Amino acid sequence: MLSKIQKLRYIPLLALGFIILTAGHHFETELAQKYPMYDLTDVYCFPSSNEGMTTFIVDFNPQASTDSTFYKNFGDKNGYRQLHIGFDENMDRGISFGFSFSNNNIRIYAAPSPNPQLGDKGKRIGKGTINETIHLKNGMRVWAGIVKDPFNGNGEALYGKLKATVEKGEWDETVFSSDKGNDLFKTAKIATIVVDVPNEMLGNKIYYHASSAAKIKGTEKGHDHAHWHRVNRIGHVLLPHLYMETQGDRDKQNAGNILDDDERRENCIRVIETYASLSKSQSDPKAYAKKMAELLLPDYVPYIVGTPASYTMPVINGRNLTDNAMDTALEILVGKPFPNYTDVKTANFTDSFPYLVSAD
Repeated sequence: MLSKIQKLRYIPLLALGFIILTAGHHFETELAQKYPMYDLTDVYCFPSSNEGMTTFIVDFNPQASTDSTFYKNFGDKNGYRQLHIGFDENMDRGISFGFSFSNNNIRIYAAPSPNPQLGDKGKRIGKGTINETIHLKNGMRVWAGIVKDPFNGNGEALYGKLKATVEKGEWDETVFSSDKGNDLFKTAKIATIVVDVPNEMLGNKIYYHASSAAKIKGTEKGHDHAHWHRVNRIGHVLLPHLYMETQGDRDKQNAGNILDDDERRENCIRVIETYASLSKSQSDPKAYAKKMAELLLPDYVPYIVGTPASYTMPVINGRNLTDNAMDTALEILVGKPFPNYTDVKTANFTDSFPYLVSAD
């Protein structure tokens, strides 16, 4: 008779050998692979260096380069990124800020909803030039440019040795410790949008995530006109890659509305139960998996405005640049501390707005 763990080994896990790991989120959908300038990679939230404000950072385009064209780095008016901020867990109330680029400029929009319809950027509230701090009438500050990627992580061990070991129904505690310091993102560059929002615009507690969309022609059978498609969504670190088991699952997660995330809850439970069982980290892997699924979905991150941010267990509260977020993602997945043995790249950010260090 097969043991519980032997049965779990037959659960299909992520078949990611063909995916090039390039940042916290990376080429999750077919559209992200085709249009990397709209591929979101990371989202941060922490108290600003400017008093009375909260900073949000939305990183995108893992192929960004100072040697590339403006379009290849930032796209154009036929695409946008959007920062969604809910004032309640149900995302009934809140605000969304949209950002589009063209001709070395960035345009900033605001929609009076944390979950506007696809294609709705909102009303334009400002514009400016990239690589310069833009001051808006409502007190917000915005900066955009190409920077050194602050994300760190041993992606090769995660998507290579760890996945292969688990797929065989086995466990190896040394997956990362035997490969210390192998940071796949050590010299990576990324495009970014840094936003300071006055705290009075946010309230006491928020629930944030980001999304991107592009207006693309002929991407569906029978459609020869351009229409809006969501490229991807991002909240918790590595969520689609760790828990969405097929490309179809990842496409549904990224293209879907955040309020429909419960449809993918079983994906999270299956994968977490597998890892917690193999690692023997939990006396009741199933119960632990259900608890972590509650933490991860809907895929937004909570933050108590004005408090220190920390993307660490047991309580996640925003995400700081100083957090080793891949360690936290692994701890949630495995059920115990399971460090990836790469260091936070403190040389790639500062302690004052806009924080991130421009790419060479």
